[in-house]
Amino acid sequence: MLKTFTTLATVLSAAISLTPAARAQNIVSNPGFEADNASSGPVTPPTGWTVISIGGIADAGVLVGFANSGSNAAYIGYGTLSQTLTTTIGATYTVSFFVGIDDLTTLTDPNATFDATVSGINLGSLDLFGGVALTPGAPGPTPGSFVQCPNPSNPCSAETSDTFTAEDTATVLSFTGLTTLSGSSPTGVWYLDDVDVEAVAAPEPSALLVLVSAFGLTTLARLKIRL
Repeated sequence: MLKTFTTLATVLSAAISLTPAARAQNIVSNPGFEADNASSGPVTPPTGWTVISIGGIADAGVLVGFANSGSNAAYIGYGTLSQTLTTTIGATYTVSFFVGIDDLTTLTDPNATFDATVSGINLGSLDLFGGVALTPGAPGPTPGSFVQCPNPSNPCSAETSDTFTAEDTATVLSFTGLTTLSGSSPTGVWYLDDVDVEAVAAPEPSALLVLVSAFGLTTLARLKIRL
């Protein structure tokens, strides 16, 4: 009997070791905006991203110097920065990103808001902030800082969702930043960095087969002992 359970323990250990770790991959292109050389000044639009105007005004691109990680971050003074992601119908994805500000003007701007959405033909438009846009100051960013959205230990405004289930092969991820305008120029700026969208990984069939086989051996051993 001892030999039987020793063998089973060996099989179960092998099953666990053969089970692959989650290999989720970020499907965002240029997620940290490091693909752009902004050392000589702002770059717009960022590689892999689209800048969309609001009311005919668009002020977004890449700047060097103030970033959550690396050297670069995207800036949005007024307008929308978006990217079309290749998604798998029925798959669930997690979303995370970092939002920052670096000046007192934006901190005290009553018109400064930041919003994030995912949209698809059948999905409709899902507001990750639940319809209440992020504003500067607690729980939003303060000058010289970034906040992660979402972050359960530091809620990002009225955030209500950090996941979505794709219903199309193309899903649009959009970030909209607004600040007060002086004529056609924004007076403040939002920063965006380290955008991450990953599919929720499921165990691979091969791993499941190994685990099922191990469970089957355990069941057979129990039956043998009873007999």
